[in-house]
Amino acid sequence: MEFNMMFAVCVAVLAGIDAGYVDTCASTPTQNCSLFSYKSDLVSAQDLRNQNMTSGGWTMIYGSEFALKQSYGKCNYKWIPMESDNVIKRQHICYNNDLKRCESFDAFVTWVDDECGRVKEIEVNNTMTGTFFSQDVQQYLLYYMCFNQTSAGACAVRYLDIIVKDYRYKDSLDKELDLKGMPWHLLSADLKNNFGFEFSSQEINFHWKGPECNFDGTIVTDDVSRPRIAYYMLHIMLILTYSF
Repeated sequence: MEFNMMFAVCVAVLAGIDAGYVDTCASTPTQNCSLFSYKSDLVSAQDLRNQNMTSGGWTMIYGSEFALKQSYGKCNYKWIPMESDNVIKRQHICYNNDLKRCESFDAFVTWVDDECGRVKEIEVNNTMTGTFFSQDVQQYLLYYMCFNQTSAGACAVRYLDIIVKDYRYKDSLDKELDLKGMPWHLLSADLKNNFGFEFSSQEINFHWKGPECNFDGTIVTDDVSRPRIAYYMLHIMLILTYSF
């Protein structure tokens, strides 16, 4: 109980900002909190290159469309360097909850560090820009996407995806994500400091479970008819019990 209260206080002291405003030069300030230590949430182009060389892909665990009504479920990502200098193929596929199908948003992008040293992802056709935030880029990324930005800096459509490396438990029948060591206090701080959200905010949706899409467009669902590991263990225990 004491730990939970300290965690809540530490997150609460973060300076929340309006969810419609993203300051790419801002970084998580040092907090007066003895429980956790905080550092910069700035992610550079080199940081992304280093992580994508060691990752088979990224998958969404939380997301926001900055509205209570949200059309999309879980999304999966891959960034693949191309032969052309500084051009990257972004594979991006999501499950559309309204249409009950997969939608692909693949694009060719470039990564360029801005004046603060934070990477900007820019689609080759200039219809979308992406910004990344993370105090621990080896564990998670907050990926903010702005489509059709106006001269005044407003976005016609925007999304925030919280993504992690797509590591699954090998012995899990329903492909559970391996989130051991996830620094939730850092992730919470980045979410609050840059977007004014908490995990309990109505605009934030949980996407660990439910349908997801392979990069070939096929749908993967949680099949409730499949036996679980717990079922197998119970069956084995019953056999052993009645064998003696």
